[in-house]
Amino acid sequence: MAPGMGAVMAFTIAAFMGFESGTIYNEEVKDPKRTARRATMIAVVISACFYAFSAFAVAVGEGASNVIGASVELGPDLIFAFFSAHAPLWFVDLANILFITSLFAALLAFHNVIARYFYAMGRGGALPKFLSTTSRTTHAPVAGYLAQSTLGLLVILIFAVISHGKDPMYVVFTMFTWMTNSAAYGLVLLMSLTSFAVIGYFKRNRTSDSVITRVIAPLIAGIALAYVFMQIIINFEILLGMEEPGMLGYVLQGIVILPASSPGCWPWLSGPLREKRRKLTNFPSDNTSVHRSSKMAYANAQELLEAIQPANGGTEILDPATGELVGRVAEQNAADLDAAVAAAKAAQPAWDALGHAERKRLLNAAADQIEANAEALAELLSREQGKPLNGPNARFEVGGAVAWLRAATAYEVDPEVVVDDGETYAAKHYRALGVVGAIGPWNWPMMISIWQLAPSLRMGNTVVMKPSEYTPLSVLALVHVLNEVLPADVLKIVAGGREVGEKLSSHPDIAKIMFTGSTRAGKAIIRSSADTVKRLTMELGGNDAGIVLEDADPQAIAEDLFWGAFINTGQTCAALKRLYVPESIYDAVCEALTAVAKAMPMGPGLDENNVLGPLQNKAQYDIVADLVNDAVASGAKVLLGANPEENATGYFYPTTLIADIDPGNRLVTEEQFGPALPIIKVKDSAEAIRHANALEVGLGASVWSSNREKALGVAAQIQAGTVWINSHGTIDPRIPFGGAKQSGYGLEFGLDGLKALAQPQIIKG
Repeated sequence: MAPGMGAVMAFTIAAFMGFESGTIYNEEVKDPKRTARRATMIAVVISACFYAFSAFAVAVGEGASNVIGASVELGPDLIFAFFSAHAPLWFVDLANILFITSLFAALLAFHNVIARYFYAMGRGGALPKFLSTTSRTTHAPVAGYLAQSTLGLLVILIFAVISHGKDPMYVVFTMFTWMTNSAAYGLVLLMSLTSFAVIGYFKRNRTSDSVITRVIAPLIAGIALAYVFMQIIINFEILLGMEEPGMLGYVLQGIVILPASSPGCWPWLSGPLREKRRKLTNFPSDNTSVHRSSKMAYANAQELLEAIQPANGGTEILDPATGELVGRVAEQNAADLDAAVAAAKAAQPAWDALGHAERKRLLNAAADQIEANAEALAELLSREQGKPLNGPNARFEVGGAVAWLRAATAYEVDPEVVVDDGETYAAKHYRALGVVGAIGPWNWPMMISIWQLAPSLRMGNTVVMKPSEYTPLSVLALVHVLNEVLPADVLKIVAGGREVGEKLSSHPDIAKIMFTGSTRAGKAIIRSSADTVKRLTMELGGNDAGIVLEDADPQAIAEDLFWGAFINTGQTCAALKRLYVPESIYDAVCEALTAVAKAMPMGPGLDENNVLGPLQNKAQYDIVADLVNDAVASGAKVLLGANPEENATGYFYPTTLIADIDPGNRLVTEEQFGPALPIIKVKDSAEAIRHANALEVGLGASVWSSNREKALGVAAQIQAGTVWINSHGTIDPRIPFGGAKQSGYGLEFGLDGLKALAQPQIIKG
């Protein structure tokens, strides 16, 4: 007996380790689409084996007559009954060993899956928050494992009570037999794990609201549950030796069914969170390891604020939508900056020495950490910056931060062979610069911070950040979340005013400055950085032009035109800020754009119905109001908006469309950076191109046409860093982005963006 039990245990451990290895592989590989398909196949194959082993063993143990008699109405069991009637005795013993072994492995593996579900539902809010806590040592979901272990212990205790003091091994075997009688539990395992794999695949590669996750997967689980009920009801007398099941029987049914059904029930249990999952999913998948994803998951913005606010004092930050207090930020100065730079400089050699592979792993873990805290970050961002949770706003920004962080790990920056002709060999290598200073804006504080810090860290640099005085809390919270994963002092932040910014741009230990903001501020940084000959990446102000060609369909382009101009309530550097439309379709474009604009609700960001919010600060509100008033006074026609409510709460400026405006009006030639769009009438594309190129800025532009070749021809004549066709501002982490003329220099994103954060070194020999 002892050798047999030893073999059983060895086989069990090997099977479980194999399943765990598959799970870990699924979380770590680089190609999520390929991996999701592989994970689905692995889950189905493994669970099918569990089903086959357990069903066959039970059928052998019970004997053909008992199986047929107990399950006369369930055809699938007849197959196993047939095999059991013709199996030799040694095969019966082997089947029993395989039965115990495979079932134990199945329970452990399924236990792991359910723990992941408990964790995800606790983190997402569908179940109590304590379920999302993790072990400080292993980062495994403690409460999920505890809950599952409690269920298992309860089953064992109940069977111990009803076994009337029989041998413990008999009790254990009886427990396994009961749970898998005629393959009931094996089939539940097959169905549930298949549901889990299907949901995981489609939530990552399709949509969380697809027919798969809302209908098919729960239906599969439902079929499994129906089968379990039928088996238990039909076989109850054999299982427990009772004529009537009583209350105990129903309790036992629930103990088995509840954990077995939870994967299929996930779409229903998280029903109240469907809107949250639409943008940011908490569902564990091949890209999110719940074992590693969070050392601390904050339930809401207030919890996050408590972790970053000073105990006493500090500058108050107010909600631009309501005027209410959001939180307080510590007042830091040049001395604090010196300390931060010194710490980052000291940490840089070790960070660089980790190598690309380890830095990529840590950055992906940091992305997991943002996902674990996505809703709290989005809520804080909405309250501080003003942008709504919904639409292309707060949740969108946090999701974009995750995408850009992961994108920074997607490229390999290998040495480039310059010459290799047999006599001469030369290669270009990319080395870390040292410490990078990042100065961010208030319009997209989290996402643009990631644009700056992710490639910098990826290339072996350390980073010191200086957030905007208007939105420091959002960036402090983001850095706090990231630093729960990153090594100490690799990423530092100093929240201060102009003194800190000037000190950072001139600091002798800062190798490069990355800046996003106004052209005026950018010029000041260029001057202050000159003495130390810093490298610079400058994404400065834009006054992007959009050119509509005569063959465009006004109705078809209206909504994309709107979001190109009014994303983030117009507070975007690369937003469409002046629209040139030919006379022949001018009225039609104005009408279509006005209809779309009227339908877009504006209001406080925490109201889920709104997609447009307030201007972030009073200074920007005054700029927009002044420019619109100037346009109206000069005779321009107001199609929509332009009359803000007096003495209203918050910096809400109504969505405004201005037509019949002179091309030289200030609303056209100056960047309004708000929800006001001038629509300029032109004779043809040549006049539109001339006006588009007349200003000293050139961040982006767009051409709108049903003829792609014609649009490409016009795009080539526009002086801008990026020209989009039939869209505007649709940036992509794979595609380099940068300005022309006085809109800045240097490239961000993609492989070019990574190389811009490195020192090229030529090695010749």
